[in-house]
Amino acid sequence: DEINALKLQSREWANLADRAVAASRAETEHLREKLAAESAMRLKLLNELQDIRGTVRVYCRPKPGATKPILTIPTQDILIVNEDSRPVSFKFDRVFSPGTSQYELFSELEEPIVSSLDGFNVTLLAFGQHGSGKTHSILGDHNLDESGLPSLQSHGVQLQALQQLFTIAGHRKGRYKDSFSVTMVEVHNEKLFDLVSGVGAAQTDGE
Repeated sequence: DEINALKLQSREWANLADRAVAASRAETEHLREKLAAESAMRLKLLNELQDIRGTVRVYCRPKPGATKPILTIPTQDILIVNEDSRPVSFKFDRVFSPGTSQYELFSELEEPIVSSLDGFNVTLLAFGQHGSGKTHSILGDHNLDESGLPSLQSHGVQLQALQQLFTIAGHRKGRYKDSFSVTMVEVHNEKLFDLVSGVGAAQTDGE
């Protein structure tokens, strides 16, 4: 009798385990469907936001440290140049203050940059004359170490973007397979220069 009772009890446990596994699989499938629906909704909202704000955005980041300030920023999208007797105003999608941090700059650009993981083509272009702060905004501040190699002190938009993209790709690697490639080019005097090809890092780390 005791053996028969154990057999019956083991069958009940097996049935309970089967039902628990089935419920877990159903819950997992439900969560996958919910995640897919939320991802589709996020992509739809992002498309609508892109339509509202425009696919091309122009930002202005004045360089700090001028001995004679000639710029006035009355609103977040207006820049006034007071160099001559008649001030001239310019309108941008966003005007940053000269003291804007690297994090604040990236926070404004994060949404379109991260949208590249949803299949959007994203291009970030820094434009300005020599010494206007393009390298500071894109790469960050750097000094040369004892070996003569650059050592970054603060990360610019490019490195913060790569870090964020790699983080998101790592979190969703169970559902998506993301691949990355990096190209660094410079336009100078209407000529295009590849900043990676031929350097030591490109030879040792791969194409």
